[in-house]
Amino acid sequence: MGVIIRNSFKTTIINYIGVIIGAISLLLIQTTILTDAQIGEVKLLVDKAVLVMPFIVVGMSSVASRFFFHFDKDKQSHDSFISMLIAIPFLLFVVVFSMFYFFNSYFGVSHVVLIGTLLFTYVYLSIFEAYLTTKAKIIFPAVIRNIVFKVVYLIVLALFYYDIISFRNILVLFGIMHLLHLLLIVIHFKNNLSFKFNFNFSFYKHPKFKEIITFCLFMILGTGSLVLVTKLDTVMLEGITNNRGFVGVYTIALSIAAFIDMPRKPLVQLSIPILAKDIANNEMDKVDVLYKKSALNLMIIGATLFSLIWINIDFIFSVIPQSETYRTGKYVVFFLGLSKLFDLALGLNGEVIHNSKYYKWNLVLLPFLAILTIVLNIYFINKYQSIASAAMATLVSFAIYNVLRTILVKVKLNLLPFSKQYFYAIPFIFIPFLIEYYLIPSEINIWLKMLIDSSLVVIFFCLPVYFLKISGDINEIVNTLLRKYLKLKI
Repeated sequence: MGVIIRNSFKTTIINYIGVIIGAISLLLIQTTILTDAQIGEVKLLVDKAVLVMPFIVVGMSSVASRFFFHFDKDKQSHDSFISMLIAIPFLLFVVVFSMFYFFNSYFGVSHVVLIGTLLFTYVYLSIFEAYLTTKAKIIFPAVIRNIVFKVVYLIVLALFYYDIISFRNILVLFGIMHLLHLLLIVIHFKNNLSFKFNFNFSFYKHPKFKEIITFCLFMILGTGSLVLVTKLDTVMLEGITNNRGFVGVYTIALSIAAFIDMPRKPLVQLSIPILAKDIANNEMDKVDVLYKKSALNLMIIGATLFSLIWINIDFIFSVIPQSETYRTGKYVVFFLGLSKLFDLALGLNGEVIHNSKYYKWNLVLLPFLAILTIVLNIYFINKYQSIASAAMATLVSFAIYNVLRTILVKVKLNLLPFSKQYFYAIPFIFIPFLIEYYLIPSEINIWLKMLIDSSLVVIFFCLPVYFLKISGDINEIVNTLLRKYLKLKI
């Protein structure tokens, strides 16, 4: 777990640099240059492409991480395996996009070619990055995705600001940027992995091939349902209210809440190959350790970030241009932030199910989550006609879903994500909020209040967690940083 945490930490730093660039772009620059409706339109293009993506990928990105070690030693099997990962989604994309393009008059979807371009890049970025992760080649993709892409988009926005291009040109360049992003990842893939296309049909006689097909069939419905849940809120919000401005405000709030679960992705990416191998070898003691440590570490990091954001939420919205427009998304941040914290706090429950023989339970849980999310979105959005209503639906549905996943892991594998250290940390989460509410006056200068409130989180949550040594992994990282940069002997 220590190696995972160290590598995860490096990627998390890159991710947070990207988040800072993205936050500056979205919260300060786009809110100045673009209208809330224009921000919403870009968000809808992305979400509509991602909604279709699982039915093109058909689980191939998950196959890459779950089954790679079965094909890693033999060159011919390795090449045939990667060829399959690339070819099947390509054929499906050509068929689905062609049908959708020629029959779009019945659907009336605008920007269908651009959505198709985004869809194609997302499909192959997910597959190539998943396979690169199995080889621990995650730094370069993280840099391109989180830093380079966002900096280039800032340049595009600058061209729009100075009236060199139109908003329509922004959308076209947005698609071209995605294609260039994919091209760089393909080059990185070829430079780091020895591979050539090999459509040797003997590969399909491999003992694992039938298991892969079965796995993919379940992943189509399972992952499709999960993506539906995570992207449906914006599409339904726009569809029911017919207000892209609502989607723009929701996007700003979502980008603030997104800070909370940033540590999850690199840790999950690096944990899945180890988790898959340990489960395949029936080394459940190792799985139990990884499961508990992931929950503890993610809960502590998530709670720290949620606390820093929510305790300073009024300050955050006060510095955003057109703050009165976007301040209406305040409770979107709260509900989405809680849903992300809840997801982090229960650790790798989904990944444990996904990589065990019980992965077929996703066929039940994920469609249930999708149906629950649709029903709750319809109910909350129609009842309240507010931006926060979609976020409320997301919180309730994800809370129920995560509880069910945790129960399933306990019943089937007799594993729980909780340790005694986990419960030691929880009371400290509430102390900064109690002190802020009862002792810190709201009338003081907003910058001074931000510094005081942030200090409360550090002093009354972060420091107790460190000095009580609640998480050995987090202490190891902090001590390493203190030794390296402050030259302390710890």
